Amino acid sequence: MVLISSIEGFFGSSVLTAYCASKGGVLGVMRSLAQRFAVEGFRVNAVCPRCGGDAHARAGVRLPGFREQIEGRTPLQRISTPDEIARPIRFLLSSEASFITGAHLTVDGGMTAVTAI
Repeated sequence: MVLISSIEGFFGSSVLTAYCASKGGVLGVMRSLAQRFAVEGFRVNAVCPRCGGDAHARAGVRLPGFREQIEGRTPLQRISTPDEIARPIRFLLSSEASFITGAHLTVDGGMTAVTAI
């Protein structure tokens, strides 16, 4: 199983309080389920993306400069495509990840490696 969290689950935000709390909760649930079901051979992981999908594109339309600001703070200088989020999920669901459970995979173009949100 792969749960979808967010890099926002690692940080607080005065304008995204409920979102940050819910995504942090997803990570806690993932860890608990991974421990509970590992003995049965059931793996549970999470993917933590940033700036992917239509929601951010729509926000960019509503908030002038939003997309450019996020791209400027991301080492790869762009937001992700849906495929760039789907491929790591597919990997975690595959037999190639057979010894990975209770882990989160950050898919954020390097943003959390260089800066706090």
